[in-house]
Amino acid sequence: MSNPLKEYVSAVISGRFRQFGCDPGDGPGLKNINKPELIEFIIAEGLAPVIYDLCGHGDPLSLFGKCLHQAYLQTAMRNTLLFSEFAKIAEQAKFPVMPLKGAFLTMKVYGNPNLRPMQDIDVLVKKQDVTAMETLLRERGYGRLEACVQDEKCKMKNEERTRFPGIGLINEQTRSPAYSINSIYLRKYIDGNKYLFSDVHVHWHWINASYYLNFEKIDIDEIWKTAREIEWQNGTKAYAVPDELLLLHLAEHNLKHNFRKMVKLLDVAMVLKKCSMDWDRVERYARQFNLIKPLLYTLIFTEDAFPGAVPAGIIRRFDCGPRTHLELRFERMIKSGVRKTGMNWLVYQSMCGGGYGRLKTAVRLAASLFCRKGGLGRLAGAVDIFPMRVLS
Repeated sequence: MSNPLKEYVSAVISGRFRQFGCDPGDGPGLKNINKPELIEFIIAEGLAPVIYDLCGHGDPLSLFGKCLHQAYLQTAMRNTLLFSEFAKIAEQAKFPVMPLKGAFLTMKVYGNPNLRPMQDIDVLVKKQDVTAMETLLRERGYGRLEACVQDEKCKMKNEERTRFPGIGLINEQTRSPAYSINSIYLRKYIDGNKYLFSDVHVHWHWINASYYLNFEKIDIDEIWKTAREIEWQNGTKAYAVPDELLLLHLAEHNLKHNFRKMVKLLDVAMVLKKCSMDWDRVERYARQFNLIKPLLYTLIFTEDAFPGAVPAGIIRRFDCGPRTHLELRFERMIKSGVRKTGMNWLVYQSMCGGGYGRLKTAVRLAASLFCRKGGLGRLAGAVDIFPMRVLS
């Protein structure tokens, strides 16, 4: 079943305005579209700043124009704060620091720091530098979060986060050290304001969940060997991976989050448009890291959301062998707009490599659920090991 809201957004971003009989400056031009619903959809999908920019800013007095204008300004203010923080952190760090996901994409791929909403700054460091990184952040006023939101007064309902995307700074997902045992999450409140803060998510591995079945197959040392130094703001230095590994990281992250927002697929479309991709190298790393399936579905859903974004023949290149009925069910659900937590296991089960691999992954998943309640997580954190290494 087609989604007219998704079709409109796809039309705007893909430049196909005339196909739907609408002008980019007029706001919604599709018949039978409820404008408040469209606004809510655009903001929830993380696309408000991009639509605002592409629509020529629309009519500033209309509901459509006002809401998108507000979202654009809130994104600009939020990102300015986060980029300023990262520049200072990278400047003070005496070790390699690599911005990940939104932080890197917004600055180096989108080319406009106001177009890509960001919740936090994702940073990759080497594991031996984690203590130094946390010390640096604490000196800058950050503190570690056991859970992202403890105070009931600070919680925001989903509809409030939709209406006020710039304040959607509060992520209600629990991020305990047990669940993200290969990362730490720190926050600094600005001038004591509980609604204005900078979050830094420090990773020392690509994978952010302790149960993930690909952990051992992704060689983080090799990823660091491929990293190159880049210039950030005001001459600040940081590190980045080659375009091929950037694409694979986005694919892994998209599948992990069940392709929850269109902005994540737009990230992929922008990378494919702006970056020069060596597809032989992409395939080599995808097979080495067991990321063929995440890459395949990321390409399929990116092309579905933004027709023409994926070069011809590339999806067919990675569509190797028959897919299981669970995978096909997953594809149908995503295309129909269903994005429920845990759906990705319909794909993960096909990546496990036989009955033993599936059993091993099931044990890890059960262990991760226990970790989130603090049991094995405290033990693993205390001895500085990963639960999956214990279970291997």
